[in-house]
Amino acid sequence: MRFLLTMRNKDSHYALPLKERMPFFEKRVMLIEKNLNKGRCKAVYFDADLKGSFSIWDFNTNEEAAQLILEIPGRDHVDIDIQPVMDLDVAVKQMKMYWEIALKE
Repeated sequence: MRFLLTMRNKDSHYALPLKERMPFFEKRVMLIEKNLNKGRCKAVYFDADLKGSFSIWDFNTNEEAAQLILEIPGRDHVDIDIQPVMDLDVAVKQMKMYWEIALKE
């Protein structure tokens, strides 16, 4: 299953001294790079204002997604949202099936 992981820094992140913020960022990059190499993380993008990011992940279970959230350094200082996503062709197929069923009723 693919998931969209969105992270945005909370105000509490900016209240921390820079010396405390930098290790969080460095450790997050290490976590992402490790998972890119393993093939679990498919793509990562940062907001233009550098206050957050979003990424696509491939997990076998919801528990793997939950475990990733627990591994995120400084997670107390970021808003984290994780949502299952699907490819366009799968979504179109499912919508067509839904419409066929709905129109029969």
